[in-house]
Amino acid sequence: MEWAELCLLFLLSRRQLLEHQLTENQTADYHREGFLSPIKVFTKRETASLRAHFENFENHFGGIDKGTTVRTDLHLLQNWAWSVITNPRIVIPITQVL
Repeated sequence: MEWAELCLLFLLSRRQLLEHQLTENQTADYHREGFLSPIKVFTKRETASLRAHFENFENHFGGIDKGTTVRTDLHLLQNWAWSVITNPRIVIPITQVL
């Protein structure tokens, strides 16, 4: 078992792991095609909220063009962005194919 998988097992409940795991077919598709799409991660409501957060962030820094300098560290600057990249609905499938 890989280090990332061990960390996940420690941090997440078994229910969370099973709920967000890729199927064998999805894993095979990823290895054959090099990508997997679509994977529904967020609800429409969650997506709308995240988009609003992102647009507010960009507007705070002067718009889409000026915001690019800080956007690469977005997950370090904004709690909502950190919650996206550490969300089990994203982390679990990614660790399965790494």
